[in-house]
Amino acid sequence: MSSLRDIANALDLSVSMVSKVLSGRMGTSGAPAETVRAIRAKAAELNYHKNVSAAALAAGKSHTVGILIHYLSRIGDLPTREEIVAGQFGIASSSLVEHVISGICDGLIAHQMRTVLGFFSTPATFERLLPCCNRSELDGIIVVDANEQLMQQLLEHNSDGLPIVTVHERRNYPELPRVSCDQPAVGELATRQLLEAGCRRIMYIGHFQDRYDGYCRALAAAGFDVDPALVFRERIYYRHQAWELWEKLGSGFPRQIDGVVAQSDELALGTLQFLQRNGFRVPQQVKIIGVDNSPFCGLLETPLSSVDQNIYEVGLTASRQLMKLIRGEEIGNVLIAPMLAVRASSSDSNDITIKP
Repeated sequence: MSSLRDIANALDLSVSMVSKVLSGRMGTSGAPAETVRAIRAKAAELNYHKNVSAAALAAGKSHTVGILIHYLSRIGDLPTREEIVAGQFGIASSSLVEHVISGICDGLIAHQMRTVLGFFSTPATFERLLPCCNRSELDGIIVVDANEQLMQQLLEHNSDGLPIVTVHERRNYPELPRVSCDQPAVGELATRQLLEAGCRRIMYIGHFQDRYDGYCRALAAAGFDVDPALVFRERIYYRHQAWELWEKLGSGFPRQIDGVVAQSDELALGTLQFLQRNGFRVPQQVKIIGVDNSPFCGLLETPLSSVDQNIYEVGLTASRQLMKLIRGEEIGNVLIAPMLAVRASSSDSNDITIKP
């Protein structure tokens, strides 16, 4: 790899002169135009690239951002279609982690920033990451899905004011700007789709308050009251938990409904399988929509409609917000709009349709 000295020696100039021209600190007024052109031409000829590490050291910056991310689900091989249909798998692999990391990294690469990933699943694993969270090693941090206890730990640790942006943090910390999907819009989008498809007795499954608020908002906008008998604010998320709920409700309960909004694709999948195995036709009798637009949604015999939280865009926006913070700019919270992937579980068509 060529250096500033190589360019200087080739042109019989000082290293200082070459450095100032290529860094833009001199411009064209401090050196003859032909000298500037010669330096730039020689740099291109020698395939010179700025040494980011050396520049960072000189500037007192690391050009490195830490990403602390809650490891919610395993990242592994997707189950086969046969395994999905037969229900022969546990927690479905999720693409949420990959998508948010991809968005963050793409945004940071555009600013020539390096990234360090730290995964946590417990308070103990989170605490082990904290010693690296300081200005001598990082220029900033993006924290994904940390709970209130962990955020408090981070705030207490961050005595030197390291710039921090949070992702998906539901609680509002005035000192920590956040980027997240608009969760009330998630519930509203799913419910509105079922209403537009003709559903009038829409069941809600899930404990997330903000998504439930969106469900209520969509019903109210359409002139319907919330029926408490159709709302199940259970702290559940996975397929087997959906089965347990439906077995408790009994095989006759689906006759009271014509639509289901589930707060996760796993709950929607469990609902779909229970209904079909008990003789109910989806979507003819009951229409179903989940949340997350998981990879398995399109592999099912009855493809599953789902709200996509636009996670890549969330990650990309978080990286851009952090860069503004690092530059000393004031930023606020940002909500990213979800999208709806309409498939056969809530539509008479087998073609996927993406709706904003």
